[in-house]
Amino acid sequence: MRELDYRHPREEEKLHRLLKSPVIQAVLGAYQEIRAGTSEFARLRNRNFLVTESSSPVLYRLYRQARRRVGVTEPIPLYLEFDYGYTARAEGTDGNCALLLSGRCLEEMDSQELLALLGSQLAHIRFGHVKYLQVSELLDQLLRNIPFVGGAAGKTAGALLLDWKQCAQMTADRGGAVAAGSADAVCRMLQRRMGGSLKNPGADLTGGEALYDGVCTVEGTAAGLVMQNVLRQVDVPFGSRRILHLQKWAHSQWCRQNLPHIYYGSRRGTEYDTNTSGEEDFRQSVLCSKTEPEKSLFLLHGAAGKGWEPAMTRLGLCYLKGQNGLPRRMDTGVDYIRRAALKGDPDGQYILGRLYRQGAGRELERNPQMGEWLLRTAFGQGQMNAAAELETAPLQVYCIPSEKLKRLFEYAGGCRPVSEEAREKLRKWLWIPRQDVICAAETQEDADENPQAIALCDTGIYLRKRGEMPGWITWKLFLTENPQITVHSGLLELTLKGRHVWNSQRAGDPAQIVQKLAAAAKACRRGGI
Repeated sequence: MRELDYRHPREEEKLHRLLKSPVIQAVLGAYQEIRAGTSEFARLRNRNFLVTESSSPVLYRLYRQARRRVGVTEPIPLYLEFDYGYTARAEGTDGNCALLLSGRCLEEMDSQELLALLGSQLAHIRFGHVKYLQVSELLDQLLRNIPFVGGAAGKTAGALLLDWKQCAQMTADRGGAVAAGSADAVCRMLQRRMGGSLKNPGADLTGGEALYDGVCTVEGTAAGLVMQNVLRQVDVPFGSRRILHLQKWAHSQWCRQNLPHIYYGSRRGTEYDTNTSGEEDFRQSVLCSKTEPEKSLFLLHGAAGKGWEPAMTRLGLCYLKGQNGLPRRMDTGVDYIRRAALKGDPDGQYILGRLYRQGAGRELERNPQMGEWLLRTAFGQGQMNAAAELETAPLQVYCIPSEKLKRLFEYAGGCRPVSEEAREKLRKWLWIPRQDVICAAETQEDADENPQAIALCDTGIYLRKRGEMPGWITWKLFLTENPQITVHSGLLELTLKGRHVWNSQRAGDPAQIVQKLAAAAKACRRGGI
């Protein structure tokens, strides 16, 4: 998939104008000498903490997803810092960056808002904004290190920086929309950071637009430069203007052609911004698909955005095949199908199972075992096409008879029998097919409706962590490959064939049963299992 250039149309022009200033050139030189290594600030011990797959698996997965969508290929470290604001920023300079995210963002923002926030900062990195953003924050300090520069020259430099920064921030907002797959998520994130009401997200918009219209009318004049310099500290109106600009971009024909999931998914400010349920939106979308195809697409995206599983599956298929007037986008299609499968939709699980069997390029690595499991799960929920698919190339699953499996439990110890009520809950949460016998399981003591759990069955080990898809390890893989167990700072990790499979986050985690099983595997092989 080609990388899209969604920068603000005037960003390059304003950057060229900025770099023509001799004062800015002197400031950039001073910055390189004094503060080029500021990314080291992000690595302060006992203050900022590196985000890894072990320490924060959900955030790590979101960050990796945002990087892939925005198009940042280099490994940029992400750190959590103790901060009571909704802050996220890039530290360092181009080519030597680190991202900082406040703990409050992680605690209070939903996954879409986090993707938007991370995506906006990654867009700054992708388009080379970091150095100039750092300079704009440190301008007064840098000017003090340059002889014979100050007064009007310094104010002019500040105004030029602000002029460019406005376009750079709007580019970053577009990057946030690309990462989240929705402009509405960016609007919610900006509204939250401005301290506005999420229940009334348009309340603060009109004043900002009117205020900045005054600046635009005198742009390029001395008065315009002074006004921009005065408005340098006025964040709320600028944030409001960013929201209005982003909505206008999301509803543009450029977005319709290049990013249709953002175009149709951004319903704020349109006639399709309704309070109806996802099920009702989906029903209306089907009814008007022939007569009003454009309206149908808006409603279909809206239903998927509200979490209605059949809408996600249908929309994913449209993007996978390039149907109903939508372009063929493998990444968007796989994302919708995966979300539907994760919510338990049998059609979504069936399609995702087929994709895993065949592979979907870089978007989905081929995994016949995962495909087999998803097809079996879909068939168990009544998806009849899955049965025919399973017959085409059945996977030979190594099963352990229940009586021999009991010997494995004896070696491992600590497994508890499962009640009928708990068994049904585990089948739904871990996607365990009906024909697979659940012999023992472990869940966290503080388990909620979606517990972190692991179950031992005839065909293998089923496990799942919150916010992630379930996993399935066949007994053949587990008993014939040497499981690698490592412990870092009290966190347990399981690796099979060099692939990270499972990790625990605290003492008492159900993954510890895997450690016991791994230790028992050698004894089981000697015992004839």
